[in-house]
Amino acid sequence: MNSKISINRDNVVKSGDPLRMQVEVEKSRRGRIIAEASGLFRVPQVIEFDPDRGIAVFEKIDNLVPFQEAFIFDRAYRTAAHRLGEALSVIHRDLELPDDMVEPLPAPLAGEGGEVFLHGDFSVYNVCRDGTGGLVIIDWQMTGVHGGKATRGTPCFDMIWFINNLFYRPTLRHFHARDMLQVARSFLEGYYHSSPEAPSPAMLADYAESFFAFKRPQRKANANWRERPLLFLSHRLAWIFIRELRQEKLIS
Repeated sequence: MNSKISINRDNVVKSGDPLRMQVEVEKSRRGRIIAEASGLFRVPQVIEFDPDRGIAVFEKIDNLVPFQEAFIFDRAYRTAAHRLGEALSVIHRDLELPDDMVEPLPAPLAGEGGEVFLHGDFSVYNVCRDGTGGLVIIDWQMTGVHGGKATRGTPCFDMIWFINNLFYRPTLRHFHARDMLQVARSFLEGYYHSSPEAPSPAMLADYAESFFAFKRPQRKANANWRERPLLFLSHRLAWIFIRELRQEKLIS
């Protein structure tokens, strides 16, 4: 059952598989508590939820702009990326779910090392800027691209899923690879400076290499005629990112 979203004047209504929606609502509620305690970001309030029908009513936060579109590649973008890395670190540290909501990442994405509860779809479209310039994190359900169910696994998944979305939205600005890498660097610095238990850069690089290799054939097959000529730029960015991560140039 695919999720459906209706954006209304005063609220946002989302419906989907009842079990998945229960998890998303629980994660959203707990994420909102974390957000208020940290002061780093906002999460829309869950106004109402029908667990039998899988229908949730969320607070509508006006003037939201997805992260990818909210900033040009300047100091403001890098500052926001650093704050976003801090926010993800706090989520990984503080998010907890009941035992009956624990669902591991599927094998190709599982990775090694310690595990945390995940946001699950920490993409450049689910992290947003509001009208005041603050960060808002929405859509706390595991991405449907990878099954839509997982709630727990390596923190590398959320970290690389954000980097993946940052790099693999091919546009002409990808010719400015250094700008893209600076944003990635700011994001990782924010995460690592806030998380003494973060995976080592070497472990993150290993995960990134495995992740991008796993995704590459599917990307090639699914790219449309507009994306295909620019896809090599995204591959190049991923390669540079992994190389510099291994050299610890992306984390100071």
